Parts: sequence; structure tokens; C-alpha cells
Amino acid sequence: MEKLLLLACVGAFFSLITVQTDGKEPPCQRSSVSDELLLKFIKLNERTIEQQQQQTEKQQQQSEKQQKQIEKQRQQIETLTKSLQEVQLVAKSQTLENSILKSKLSSLMKSGGVVNNTIADLAETAKEMKKNLASVTGVVQNSIADPKWPTGRYCILANGKCPKGFQQISGGIQAIRVYTSAGCVNVKPVQFGSSFIRHHRNCHSPDYPADIGITACCK
Repeated sequence: MEKLLLLACVGAFFSLITVQTDGKEPPCQRSSVSDELLLKFIKLNERTIEQQQQQTEKQQQQSEKQQKQIEKQRQQIETLTKSLQEVQLVAKSQTLENSILKSKLSSLMKSGGVVNNTIADLAETAKEMKKNLASVTGVVQNSIADPKWPTGRYCILANGKCPKGFQQISGGIQAIRVYTSAGCVNVKPVQFGSSFIRHHRNCHSPDYPADIGITACCK
């Protein structure tokens, strides 16, 4: 725009010079007019150059400001890029951890299935053992209530009432004379079931007698 204005001024100046030269004015007057127009042109040219310089400085300032903004945006982009890389690393690490946790969870679920099966097997075994124990308990109780003795003819030492199928038989010896030179040490009193060995009356008798009693159950 300034160049067009400058060219227009130059054209106007030369037009004035040409017009004034073609007229009939005296040479001195034409020189004075030319000098005045030339001065105006120089001032106009200086003003135009000054405006161009100001505009150039303004454009330089704007360019520097844009460069600063571009640099700031570049730094922001770099910061965002680093942040994005960090986020990607964290996400990758998290994905790996999730994969490991998923694998562990799957393993635990499989182990849980095995444990559940084992618990079920143990419960079934315990149930079977309880049934067997009840059966054995019944057999033992029946055996206690009505024991199965071996067949044949034999006797057992009694301990109170004889079992079913046995007959109680008792016998004994009283006041057995026991040889001793040291008092009652040769007679050791004992009670086994319904049978016994004991001193007769007391241990101060002259001949230290003893009693023996045996009670048996026979069939």
C-alpha cells in the first residue's frame, strides 16, 4: 500500500513539473515551485519510510511474539508427550499386573475347585465313617449285652455275676497253716475279681494261717 502511495506521489510530482514547464511562467518561479514540490515529496517519502519502518518493527515484534508462543506451545507439546509416555508406561505396567492377577485368580479358582472336591470327598468319607462307627458301636453294645463266648467246656474267674450261659462255682480253703520264721511275710493278701488270698483272722496267730477263696464261671 505504501509503495502504491509513493508511486502516486512520484507521478503527481512529475506531472506538476511537466505542467509548469509547459506554461509561460518565468524560470525563477518554476524553480521555486519545483523546489517546494520536491521538498513535499521528500517529506512524504520520509514519512512513508518511517511508517514502513514502524510497520516493519511492529511485524518483527509480532513475529517475535509468535515465535515465543510457538516455543511455549512446543514446550507444552513436549510436556504432554512425556506425560502421555508415562501414562502409556503405567498403563502397560497395569495391564501386565492385571494379567498376572488374572492368572493367579484363575489358578486360585482351579485350586478352589480342587479344594471343594476334596472337602466333598472328606465329607462323604466322614459320613461313611460315621455310618461304620454306628454299626461297630451297635455290634460292641450287642456284644457287651450278650457276649459271644467260644464254644466248648471251660471256666473263667468270676468278677461278680457270671455271664449268660455260665454257672457260678465257688470254693476255698480256710486257716491254712503257713510256715514262716519272719511273721506274715509269706502271705500276701490280694483280691482278684470275686477270688482272694488273705490272712485268717489276723497276722498275730501262732501259726500265721491264710485263707484262699476262688469263684469261677463255668459252662
